[in-house]
Amino acid sequence: MKVDNIFRRGFIFVFILSIFFQVYLITGQAEENIVLNINIPSYDVNSSEGYDVVIIPGGRTLCMPGDPIVPYYIVNKWYPDNYKIQNVTLLEKSGLKTETGLNIETCEIQWGGNVDNNTSFNSTIGWYPKQNYTWFTDNPGNGSTQLAIIIFPFFYNNATKESIFYNQYRFQVEYITSNIEITSISMDKYEYDVGENATVNLRISNSEDQPKTIIVAATVKKNEETVDYLPLKELEDFQGLGEVSLEWNTSDVEYGRYEINVDLRDLNGFILDRKVLSITIGIPKVSITNLQVSDTNFTIGENLTISASIINNGNVDVSGSLIIEIRVSGNSIETLQYPFENLSSGETKNFQGFWDTSSAIANENYSILGYVSYGGKASLPIEIQLTSLPMKNRETPGFEIYITLAILTIIVIVSRKTRKI
Repeated sequence: MKVDNIFRRGFIFVFILSIFFQVYLITGQAEENIVLNINIPSYDVNSSEGYDVVIIPGGRTLCMPGDPIVPYYIVNKWYPDNYKIQNVTLLEKSGLKTETGLNIETCEIQWGGNVDNNTSFNSTIGWYPKQNYTWFTDNPGNGSTQLAIIIFPFFYNNATKESIFYNQYRFQVEYITSNIEITSISMDKYEYDVGENATVNLRISNSEDQPKTIIVAATVKKNEETVDYLPLKELEDFQGLGEVSLEWNTSDVEYGRYEINVDLRDLNGFILDRKVLSITIGIPKVSITNLQVSDTNFTIGENLTISASIINNGNVDVSGSLIIEIRVSGNSIETLQYPFENLSSGETKNFQGFWDTSSAIANENYSILGYVSYGGKASLPIEIQLTSLPMKNRETPGFEIYITLAILTIIVIVSRKTRKI
């Protein structure tokens, strides 16, 4: 999407949202706070292949291509389902520990087992990671709200080999209580092509005693960056159960995977509930365009040449396999697979294979079936019918062979008698 389009939609989104918040008197719930004191276990240092490996007991490892491999720590807290987390703020961190001389390995990921030597990553300059923490919430459907705080307590400078570590953290969790929630979120289709309108369908519940005006707001993100805003919708004096749909015009986006973040807010701007839905824009469309065999009336024992062509009619790079099945009376007896990778939009690829018919049976109904398997789906197949002919019989030895054998026998006998004389 063009930058000016994103800016314009974002400005309109924020402007309209601010108008909603200013039109009405603020009469919503008061925000409450919880203070969390977190003690992170001290890290251990192990050696592996000449590098120092830093491990926090109970922690995990952050490995981003081009950056040092460092540990991080996750804290999970559970609250009642009607607790709606608004924000998590770091109040204080302490318990500083510094160290020098650690040789920490840089993360390298081999995609599919192959490394492109020309591939480079933007390494972080100076201290890494750049952030202290991040957080998210989840409603697993068991009557509770999960708050996950991901803390980055260990920082490393690859240039100076210095490290710093904090083991004491204080967070403030801001929340309100609300019995308004998104009970379900779904798309109107499983897949969308670029340029199609994507519809987000929501079911909303308000089980509180009083009706409430709700603002439905949604942003679209790709790789954690906001790329679009969906038009706001207002549900005035909403109570009980209801449904609402949001439209997203994908004409200005590229193919790829996106996250639609939907918020229910009150007129104070407080988040009443939040749901995230992932969708993919861009439909892979690969088809087999040609299937040929060197001889449709083959003699048993003949080596048949099979050729086929496929084309990517979609706008997404696709990997998969061309499948050729040898069938007899409708049942597959042999399968040939020809894999391909990253077939680009509009690209055609040709294949050639062989089938040794020495094990074929005469006068059976054979066929060659070809199709493309990719992304969990298959293209429409093409089938060619074949006729198997019996092998040509050699001529049975007749009277002439016996005469030849008799003459040879006489010649041998005469030759032996001549030698004796």
